Amino acid sequence: MESPCEVRRYEFKDTGEEAIREFVKEQYKEEYIENGIKYIKSMIRDGWLYEIYNPQTGPFLPEILDDLTLISEEYCLEWMLSNEYIN
Repeated sequence: MESPCEVRRYEFKDTGEEAIREFVKEQYKEEYIENGIKYIKSMIRDGWLYEIYNPQTGPFLPEILDDLTLISEEYCLEWMLSNEYIN
């Protein structure tokens, strides 16, 4: 759970249902296609498919925390895009 997050984006201009389905078929096993479609749709913004990359790192959180709030990847993406420092 402890890792920095990096947002990456890939051009994804055709956001039609069939284009997304074909992309997901290339990336996911058959039993995960429908969930994959929902996930990919949630990560597309303005012709870009975003990915939140979480490299595995050593622990960097302090031993004692005041609060730890789990968030969804979609919420994380929205936060990262609205607080973007670089293009």
